[in-house]
Amino acid sequence: MKGNFTTEAVLRSLVRGVLALAVAGVVLLAIVVAVGLWETWRWQRGEYKRPVVSDTGAFYTADAELAELAQLSEVHDLLTAQLLEPEAEGLESGFYSESFGSYFESSELPAVSEGIETFEPPELYFNSSGAELESPELPARSDGVQTARQATRQATRQTTRQAMRQATRQARGVADTGDADFVAPFRRQAWWSRAQQTAESLPDAPRVVVVLDDLGFSALQWELILEIPPPLTLSFLPSAPSLVEWAQAAGGRGHEVLLHLPMEPKGRQDPGANALRVADTPEMRQANLQRLLSSATAMGAVGANNHMGSRATEDSILMGEVLSVLGERGLLFLDSRTTAASVASTEALRLRVAFAERDIFLDHELREESVRSQLLALEWIARRRGYAIAIGHPHRITLSVLAEWVMTLESRGLVLVPLSAVVAEAGGYLPRASGLR
Repeated sequence: MKGNFTTEAVLRSLVRGVLALAVAGVVLLAIVVAVGLWETWRWQRGEYKRPVVSDTGAFYTADAELAELAQLSEVHDLLTAQLLEPEAEGLESGFYSESFGSYFESSELPAVSEGIETFEPPELYFNSSGAELESPELPARSDGVQTARQATRQATRQTTRQAMRQATRQARGVADTGDADFVAPFRRQAWWSRAQQTAESLPDAPRVVVVLDDLGFSALQWELILEIPPPLTLSFLPSAPSLVEWAQAAGGRGHEVLLHLPMEPKGRQDPGANALRVADTPEMRQANLQRLLSSATAMGAVGANNHMGSRATEDSILMGEVLSVLGERGLLFLDSRTTAASVASTEALRLRVAFAERDIFLDHELREESVRSQLLALEWIARRRGYAIAIGHPHRITLSVLAEWVMTLESRGLVLVPLSAVVAEAGGYLPRASGLR
């Protein structure tokens, strides 16, 4: 009897223990669910501020209405200096900064968080033909080499327009015999005529282009953008519900309009409906591209740029298809440069499509001091090369800093221009290399 009582007591204790563990598990699960629901609610209200990085190198938070970007699996660090082989013979390898859009002799680049106010560019040398020498082992001064300061003084004797045209022709590898052959496909386009007129009326000052991507979904962001003095270049996602209405309103305010084409990235993030993907058949890509471009005319778009697309823009077949269609429609293409291995410039030159490339991302790091530093970098490139192209996104911080900065451009000796103006001014083809060498 005693043994039975002991066994029964043990079993009763075990049952109580199991029940206690079960109750504890249920309580823990309830807490986890409650916390998850609370955090989701905070995220939707824009209170959850942990940033994530998009395929374009831009940081997003909840208030950007792009919470799906939190699923990113790959961060593209566009601030890392990449060792490139220079184009000129006999020169040592230099470093190219994606963030600053320029070549440097050293890989020790300034941190963006430190700003560029304290950044002194390396002493660069130029030979008598104007080619930039990056090697520390330079020929003697008697060989016609001059310092960067001397070269700058000499360059000021030319107008900005002449310098840009000369640099672009050198990048294309053609003789200085005019641009008629290259621009012929676009001479019949209304945007080209307007761009030429705009270019002719511009003061002789460095040009800056500011493109704002990912537009069309937030009314609050749209109101903030319309408060910024024109001409900005505004790029709308094709799936935007008020696409044509907002694009036409932007044109009426003096801004320029692009279509933001969704293209396949290297990560697992979704670029959007009808995205152009490498694995799709050419027929499927053509059908998607036609759907994406169906509103371009009604929008008054002068061209398109890629949304994400780090994988797509590395594929020459896909980019050839895209640029062929854009060329047939008389539209330009701006390469957002989400990958250093983009083939867009090569295909654009081959197909004679109006083309430009991004120099700077304004808000890859979503902090006010970082956006200001990137604008200073944009100014530095523009003064050195005659023009510079930046891409930003409709974050409150970006728009606030940008609105303030635009108001100071005249005092800074710069002029804000639409993208098409610098493309037309350069003869239709404006790769980044056209001002660096």
